[in-house]
Amino acid sequence: HQCWDAIPAHVMPLFRVAEQFKFDQPEMFDVVIVDEASQTGPEGLLLTFLAKQCIVVGDDKQISPEEGFIDVAAVMALIDKLIPDIPFANTLLPGTSLFDQVHIRHQTRLTLREHFRCMPEIIRFSNDLCYPNTPLIPLRQYPADRLTPLIDRFVIDGYREGTSERVIN
Repeated sequence: HQCWDAIPAHVMPLFRVAEQFKFDQPEMFDVVIVDEASQTGPEGLLLTFLAKQCIVVGDDKQISPEEGFIDVAAVMALIDKLIPDIPFANTLLPGTSLFDQVHIRHQTRLTLREHFRCMPEIIRFSNDLCYPNTPLIPLRQYPADRLTPLIDRFVIDGYREGTSERVIN
């Protein structure tokens, strides 16, 4: 804790933030960047208390936080009882993400179009599946010594022999 001022950036999962920092003063950081915010639940809103500015990175086409096996009616009853006056309290439900919460509260979104990690074939698959109107542009290119990728082909007279671990196509 005595060295924190010497550390220019902290990188950690949300549960570590709650363990490492005291929430006794707002805006203790200039900027908080939340990556994969579509996979963080509404509890991620505590990060907006810690920072003067918050950059929330996510994707509404990605997996949202798990809401399975949670009684939403019980959550709504707790909201009505404990935090009825908080703005947008009725949206603090399991299955909503920090990405959703920021959009609900601020109505602004900047769509990033470039993707730098995946190869073009994977980006093309994502574009066909999720982003036909705002396709991603792959920045990563094939290396000169690239192996030819596997190609799926349908063989009309193909057959299968064997069972379980000894299957031959």
